[in-house]
Amino acid sequence: MKKLLAALTITAVLTSLTLTRSMYVQQLELPIIIIGAAFLALMLKFPEDRKEKMLAHGMRIFASFVIGWIFSTLDILLDHLFYYQPTGFEDGAYLTLSFKYEEFADSFFLLAISCMAAAAVFILIQTLFKALKSPRNPVFK
Repeated sequence: MKKLLAALTITAVLTSLTLTRSMYVQQLELPIIIIGAAFLALMLKFPEDRKEKMLAHGMRIFASFVIGWIFSTLDILLDHLFYYQPTGFEDGAYLTLSFKYEEFADSFFLLAISCMAAAAVFILIQTLFKALKSPRNPVFK
């Protein structure tokens, strides 16, 4: 079930990135990438004992960083391949893919940090809900 959900998430994110025409990651694509990366990172399975629970959460947060960076790079690649746009330069030359990537690398880093923050918030909410459902919770006794 998780594999199907992960495949659907990846398909939805890539479809939405393909349908938006832009030379860079635009405002509509930001929440799609952030939520998709955090959601995929939460689905990753890591060994979790009591001792290693924080390590597993840290690995999920780092995975969301990497997934967010990959989605951002894929967006630039898809936009470059499908919607090749001219620049504002006087000579009318097109931007190369490597120049586009260098141009937006700092933005990709900030977007990947946002993916990490979203994954951390989702993990915190998930932990709080597990604590509320716990039989040791004094609120529901």
